[in-house]
Amino acid sequence: DILLQSVERLYPPIKRGGYVAVIDPADGRVIGVARALYDYRSIESLVEGLKRGSADPNAPVFENVFDLGCFVRGCRRR
Repeated sequence: DILLQSVERLYPPIKRGGYVAVIDPADGRVIGVARALYDYRSIESLVEGLKRGSADPNAPVFENVFDLGCFVRGCRRR
C-alpha cells in the first residue's frame, strides 16, 4: 500500500477505485500502478490533515497493483 505520508503530489482526476500511476519524485518516472482508496478531494483533505497533524500518516490511500521495484527485487505478493 501507499501510505498518506508517502504522497508528495496529486494529479487529478483521481476516482475511488480508479487506477493511478505511481511516479518516482526523484526522476519523474512511473514506478508502479495503484488503485485509489479515496477520490481526489478526500486524499487532498487527508494530506492537509497530515500537515496540521490531525491525520494518520500511516493510513493507506492507494493499494499497490504493480510495483516495478518489487518486480526487479522479486517480491512476492501477500
